Order: sequence, then C-alpha cells, then structure tokens
Amino acid sequence: MIGKINTNQLMSLGLGVSILGAITMSIGMTNLWMLLGSILVIFIGLNILLPIVLSHALLGFEDVIGTASGLFSFGYYILISLLTFLMSLMHNGSIFVLPVYILIVVGGMVLSLIVVCKN
Repeated sequence: MIGKINTNQLMSLGLGVSILGAITMSIGMTNLWMLLGSILVIFIGLNILLPIVLSHALLGFEDVIGTASGLFSFGYYILISLLTFLMSLMHNGSIFVLPVYILIVVGGMVLSLIVVCKN
C-alpha cells in the first residue's frame, strides 16, 4: 500500500479504521460477536499504523536499527501496560468504559498525527 498511498494518508487510514472499530464497539457492545469484531477492526487499524510509525521513528538510525527497534518496542509495551493499568483504575463494572477509553486513546493518536503532519 505504501507505493500507492503516501505514509501520512496510510497513517490516517489506520487511525480511521481504529476509530471505526471503537465506534462500532460503542454501538454493539452488548452483542458478543459485534464486540469481538470491533476489537478485530481496532487491531487491524493499529497494525496498519504501527509499522509506519516504527519506520519513521528509526529514520536516521539505520546503523543501530536493531537496538533502536528493541528500545522502541520496549517503550511501546511499557506504554500499553500503563494504558491497561489506567483502564483497570477506570473500570466500574460498566460495559461503557472500554469503548469510551478506546475513543479517548485513539483521539489522542489523531491529535498526535495532526501535530506531526503540521511539522
């Protein structure tokens, strides 16, 4: 896809797919299959996005790409752990917390993309 679409558009596509999944989760969270399908859509969007982000983060560090990639992945998993911990603090037994939380996280990603694209 990278040869046909520029990377900023591809990142926007990944975020858009994730937002679509989060909205679908919000609408259909009482149906198990809708919930599982929307989680799949969210992860598809993130899997479109993450390799591009990693390749942009490693520009200029080609001589230490293995170490830089490892450190990036370590930071990524630390961030995911932190976000999961924050989610556990927000949990109140309601099924509405997860979709709202995902919309907030993806919204933050959209704002980050907007800031990066302007620079």
